[in-house]
Amino acid sequence: MVGNPPWRGQSGPKRTVDANWHSADDTGVVEPAETALDELLDIADLASEAGVSSRTLRYYGEIGLIRPDGRGAGGRRLYGAVTRERLAFIQRLKGLGLTLDEIGELNRSFAEGATPQLLSQLESLLLQHMETVHERIEELRGLHSHLGRYLDRIRTKRQAQDDRA
Repeated sequence: MVGNPPWRGQSGPKRTVDANWHSADDTGVVEPAETALDELLDIADLASEAGVSSRTLRYYGEIGLIRPDGRGAGGRRLYGAVTRERLAFIQRLKGLGLTLDEIGELNRSFAEGATPQLLSQLESLLLQHMETVHERIEELRGLHSHLGRYLDRIRTKRQAQDDRA
C-alpha cells in the first residue's frame, strides 16, 4: 500500500512506502532503502550523541528540520548518518546565531535542490548576523567602559573612606 512518508505519524501496522523507502516485512518497520537498519540510532541514542534532548529532536521533526530515516519496532524513530549530519549542520548554524526559522528556510531551499539559492540565502543571513554581532560588540565595549568608570568611582570612594579611618 502506498501512503504518506513514514515520518508523518502512521497508526497501526500499515506499510508505508515512497520512492526512497521500503519495508522488509509486514511488521510495519520501515527503513530507508540506502541505510541498513544496524546503522540507525534510536531517538534516545541520537539525543545522547548530539547533546540535545529527545524532545528537541521531536520538535525539530515537527517543524521539518529533520525526519527519521525509519521506524523501528513499536514505531520508534530511527536516524541514520544523513540525519546525524543534518543535525550537526543545524547545531553549527544555531551556533552562528541563526534562528530555527532561518534554518528551516535554508532547509526548504536545500530540499528543493536549490543549492545556489541556499548558498545565497546563507551568505545573506550570515552577513546580517555579522552586522548584529558587530553592533553587539560595540554595545559591550560601551558597557565595559561604563563599568570601568563605575569601578574607578567605587575604588576612589573606598580609598577616601580608608584614608579617613
